[in-house]
Amino acid sequence: MKRLSRLFFFLLLPMVTYGQYQISGSVFDPGGSALSGVNVKIIGHTDDKALTSATNSSGMFTFDTTPGDYVLTVSHHGFKTQQFNCNVSGNLPLGILVLEEETIGLKEVIINQKKAILEQKIDRYVFNVAQSISAMGNDGLQVIRKTPGLQVSDNTINLVGKGKVRMMVNDRLLVLTGEDLMNYLQTVRSEDILSIEVITNPPSKYDAQGNSGLINIQLKKNNKEDFSGNVSTSYSQASYSSANLGTGINYKKKKISLSGTLSAGTGSVKETVAEKIFYPNNFRTSEETTRAYNKFFGGRLTVDYELNDKASIGLQYSGNKSAPDARDHIGVTYFNPETAVLNGSQFTKGATESTVNYNNLGAYYAIKLDTLGKKLSIGSDYFAYHSSRERSFNSLGENYSTEGIPVETARTEADNWGKQDIKIFTGNVDAELPYSWAKLEIGGKGSFINNQNNIGFRNLSADTLQSDRFRYKENIYALYATAYKKFGKWEFKAGLRFETTATEGISISLGQSNKKYYQSLFPSAFISYSINDNQNIALNYNRRINRPSYEALNPFRWYLNLSSYRSGNPFLKPESIDNIEITHTYKSIWISKLYASKTSNWYERVTYVSPENAMQAYVYENYATFYTVGISENHSFRVSEIWESDNQLSAYYNYSNIRLKVLQGETKGFSAFASTNNSFTLNASKTIFAELNYWYQFPASITQYSLSNFHQLDIGFKCSLFNKKLQLGINGSDILRTNTPRIVGYTNNIRQEYRNYNDLRRLVISLTYKFGGGKVKANEKSGGNEAETGRAL
Repeated sequence: MKRLSRLFFFLLLPMVTYGQYQISGSVFDPGGSALSGVNVKIIGHTDDKALTSATNSSGMFTFDTTPGDYVLTVSHHGFKTQQFNCNVSGNLPLGILVLEEETIGLKEVIINQKKAILEQKIDRYVFNVAQSISAMGNDGLQVIRKTPGLQVSDNTINLVGKGKVRMMVNDRLLVLTGEDLMNYLQTVRSEDILSIEVITNPPSKYDAQGNSGLINIQLKKNNKEDFSGNVSTSYSQASYSSANLGTGINYKKKKISLSGTLSAGTGSVKETVAEKIFYPNNFRTSEETTRAYNKFFGGRLTVDYELNDKASIGLQYSGNKSAPDARDHIGVTYFNPETAVLNGSQFTKGATESTVNYNNLGAYYAIKLDTLGKKLSIGSDYFAYHSSRERSFNSLGENYSTEGIPVETARTEADNWGKQDIKIFTGNVDAELPYSWAKLEIGGKGSFINNQNNIGFRNLSADTLQSDRFRYKENIYALYATAYKKFGKWEFKAGLRFETTATEGISISLGQSNKKYYQSLFPSAFISYSINDNQNIALNYNRRINRPSYEALNPFRWYLNLSSYRSGNPFLKPESIDNIEITHTYKSIWISKLYASKTSNWYERVTYVSPENAMQAYVYENYATFYTVGISENHSFRVSEIWESDNQLSAYYNYSNIRLKVLQGETKGFSAFASTNNSFTLNASKTIFAELNYWYQFPASITQYSLSNFHQLDIGFKCSLFNKKLQLGINGSDILRTNTPRIVGYTNNIRQEYRNYNDLRRLVISLTYKFGGGKVKANEKSGGNEAETGRAL
């Protein structure tokens, strides 16, 4: 209160005028939305006669009064009443007054209103993890699987009916993808997650990178002085076994707060790929079986320090070390399609030894510029990644006569190896500036990426060597601005992001150097209308970019065996994506959505096969413009006191205009996805739970490929023991072993069929023990170095 009084003292500078003057201002909530119908009252110090008014739909109020001293009182249901001393000697614009939400208490009992499991906001929907029974006792990856509208498959996270998304934690983008991202998510406990924000069409504040949307994991903030933590372990049995161990702590004392996690794991999984290729004069079948090992150790540490009541600083570190080794067997056979006589065979046995390390260090500084809600934050991150991989294989090839008798045998031994070093530095400045006419967000960001690859291939049988050093640099500079305004039942948000990108890719052995420089604008717009207390309708649009991965840009060949290799393409262009959505929500339990998306310069691996030879080349190409239009329904509700259910149905139409001659000219077709996630409370004390989850993907056409239907059934049980300190979980995934889509594609009119399975049917037993939670006692004695010692652990 004293701080607010001082603020208004400096705002209300005396002006020597006479007569009648006007007091004016606006009232906003902490989220930056104008409040209408707020009771505003002024009363003079020497006169007990009060003037009252109410804010309009824009949150504004005015009073006509004479010079003198007044007390202004602002009150509204659900917010704390606030009073301000005003000295009027001229027109007095008070600016924005931000009310604090009221905390309702009765003796020592705190009454909190329970949030809905699913909330719709103007630019995202929010899955409140703490309100979901089925999310309890899981890791971050399992929570993502349970989030409505998301699908996890083959080390990628997708928006249903759309495409891959990028991941953030507390509004900071993770640079991890694929298996590294999956490993990180498994180190985050569901107890530490406040909510999952699904931003299907991100506003201009966020990086434009990513072909569909963003997922923002909001971790819980530790606001009370205490020390708490958890220890967890899990055992998984699929074709092979795996085990994980993790621990996490939270500590807060006065101005310092700390949270950290450590996790380790070991185990292996079985991966199978079955392939058929229908050549005109040959029928090729192959089956690849891989045992993929992984040992990892990782952790995260976050430290925040409050410099004063307005400013804070923080550091965050995360790191991981893993050894994703593999042993594989590839069997290839060739048959005469008319006589079914064996023409040839090739059997390959391979071993891959790998190490992967990454370290990420981030720092931030945040300050409240005034009591009206203006904020400034400055952040920087440094990311260092190193991977080393070596694959050795030996192949035995045989040719057969027309009678199916072996006539020629050849044995080959070869090595592939590769090292990758990535260093990324980013810096950003962001400001939030609420005014009576709009809430502004402005900022900028710079990203500097240096990627170096050393790759080699040696045919030991032929005594030949190929090697390459590929260097890639990328600098991105971005500026953005967004504006938000609420008019009664209407909400508007619009923004524009400008990015300049400069890239350089150099292949030393191939003598190739490719430089690119381009500038792009990324607009976004959101409109929301509150029909009544139960219904809301919203429209949004944005444009995004999807830059090629470093692997996709490297032209060097990585051999699987002597008849197949993978290669990048240094001439790849980034994808450009336009998205539009219309969303209707009803009581936060029904979410209906119409959406459309266009992706230009679609890039993906293309399988090159030819009737003249048996060589297979998997090369990245820009080859299509991809369109999708769809509708989705999501219904979350409590069936009974013991049963919660979340159900989703999405139907969509895909169309691909393909411009690569070796592929079909166009593909198109309807598809759909359905899912139901159900959790059950099995006893009165709410300590035993069960869950039953099922999803079904209908056949679909996506650019060059057609997918068959595939589906998955998961069952789980959870039990809380010892006053809910210990949690026991038993989960079975892909019980029916039906998550095995058949993929069909055509190159040069040659049909190819693939069927993959990544050992998803498994049983997982987990234990989590929570400890602590007591208040940290203060030391009675204090000295001059209190600020320094308060940061020590």
